[in-house]
Formats: sequence, structure tokens, C-alpha cells
Amino acid sequence: MKIRMVVGAVFAAGLIGFLAGNGFSDDAQPSEEEMMKMMAELATPGPGHKLMEPMVGDFDAESTLWMQPGDENPVKSTATASSKWILGGRYLATDYSGDLKGMPFTGLGILAFDNFKQRYQSTWIDSFSTGIGMSTGAASKDGKSFTVSMVWEGPMGKMPMETQWIVVDKDHFMMRMHMEVGGVKFKHMELKFKRRAKTAGAKSGACCPKRPENRGPGY
Repeated sequence: MKIRMVVGAVFAAGLIGFLAGNGFSDDAQPSEEEMMKMMAELATPGPGHKLMEPMVGDFDAESTLWMQPGDENPVKSTATASSKWILGGRYLATDYSGDLKGMPFTGLGILAFDNFKQRYQSTWIDSFSTGIGMSTGAASKDGKSFTVSMVWEGPMGKMPMETQWIVVDKDHFMMRMHMEVGGVKFKHMELKFKRRAKTAGAKSGACCPKRPENRGPGY
């Protein structure tokens, strides 16, 4: 009973903004059935998740890193990345492995699309830090890219950072990162990903279920 009360409270809190934006007043609250239906829709992968679908799988990557504005000798290296849908196609998890100036570099990232906020969200951790990078942003008008931003804090102070994912086609995508140092914005990193040939029996998983009862709004 206590668990049901807690879950009910969480649902109610999460729906306050949603209900306000859909014409529900204090005098006309939705029924429990209507609330559960709304929550099911918000929890269903949809169009925002489809944009990430080409990034699912195993990829080889070419990395270019500029250390400062005007850097004419960027650091080039290669890496690998493996991405898969988790939690029923709701989040894209990426395992990244490469090197930076001869030192091994590994990272783990989570990409999400929040159906309620209609925003992309990203978290990132790697072997060169002990913090969690958290960014948020939106898709481009043409639906072929999305950009998230954050402010990174370190020994050099606060530095605004912007990361863009660009889908080229079903087998290629890019990631570009810009940062600002001393008021100067410059391209800090560019990664070009190329899908590896699938091995026999390999499965990438799937987001965005096609059964009508599982479709999200607008999908």
C-alpha cells in the first residue's frame, strides 16, 4: 500500500505541468485511468528517439582534437564505439574506447529524449575525469542533428561546451564539440563514425515499437 501511495504521488507530481499545458484546470482533474494513459504515452519511445536510431551498433571512429583556438596541429587518433538501446528503447548507451596523446581513453555515455520536456539530454563519464557531464538541448529543424550544451567547471574555470550529433546516413554519423575559453569559441573535437560490418547473428536492438498500442504521441 505504501509503495502504491509513493508511486501515485510521483505520477501526480510529474503530471502537473503536463496537465496544465493540456487544458486541465483544478475543477476538471483527469481520472486515474486518464493519468495512467498519459504516463504511458510519455514513457513510450517516439520520434525524438528515432533520430538516434542510426547511432545504434558498432562503429570505428576517427578523432580530431584541437587543444586551443587557432590550433594548427590538431591531435588525430582512432577509436571504437558500441551503442545499444537500454530500458526498452528509452535510452541509448554508448561504450567508447580510444586514446589521447598515446594514453588510453575510455568513456560511457547516455543519450535520451525526454518526451515531457521535448528535449535531448546527455550524460558522460570518462577515464580522464571523476565528474559527470550533463547536457541538454534540442534537434535541428531538418531533424538530422541535435545539439546539447553545458558549462564545464575545472582548473581553468567555467567553460561553456556545446556538442552536436549529426546523422549523415544509416552507417555514418558525426559528433562535433565546441568550447569557449576566455570568451573565444572554437571547435575542440570532431569524431567521424563509420559502422562496422555486422557479424552473423548480431542484433542492434530497437527503439520505438511499432505495435499501435505502444506508439507514443505523434509517432
